[in-house]
Amino acid sequence: MKKLFALIPFLAMSSTTFAYGSYYDDEVGVLLILLYIVFGVLGLILFFKLWGQTNNVKKLKEKFCISDIDTEIQYNLFVGKFDDVRNLAMKRFFIKAKKETTDVNEAAQVRFENAIKELKNIYNLTGSVLPLIFNDMAKINDFKHLININMQIDSDCLVVVKSSGTKTRVKLYQGNDWNYIYKGEDGTEYQKDDITPYFCPQLLSEAYLK
Repeated sequence: MKKLFALIPFLAMSSTTFAYGSYYDDEVGVLLILLYIVFGVLGLILFFKLWGQTNNVKKLKEKFCISDIDTEIQYNLFVGKFDDVRNLAMKRFFIKAKKETTDVNEAAQVRFENAIKELKNIYNLTGSVLPLIFNDMAKINDFKHLININMQIDSDCLVVVKSSGTKTRVKLYQGNDWNYIYKGEDGTEYQKDDITPYFCPQLLSEAYLK
């Protein structure tokens, strides 16, 4: 919203070009019109430059946040505060993983897998192992289900078949009459009501209570 308000002065500057066109017909008027066009265009360019910089600031903020956490992890490892190390490592993983949920693609999936590996390595340094659910958390959508209670089941999600209680990773397909069906790893087809996400906030809380 702030960006939209920032655009108003630049649009106003550009619009004055057309306002002055009706008052000047001589060479001076034409020159003024050309100057207003130039300044209007430059103003718009400046606006979009500033718009882009706000995104860069956000990326830098995330980078420095991770850097600060890394420093805290190193310090707590140094002084033997392993509980703090694990908490900070989990926060570091959460920030990285949540960032990848905004645009799920192959590159994001690789970064997500690397984040899990880094988390496991830090836990190993403290002589601990990750909660067991992280062994099955192979896809970004698994993480998304942990932090989104009402998220619909999507492709590459690990689910539990209600009738048998077995786990399988499904693919989402469009079936007949615009209905969506899911296919398990063995090719079995499921309706939405036949399965439930394995990863959910309740599962995560139970894992930490063990």
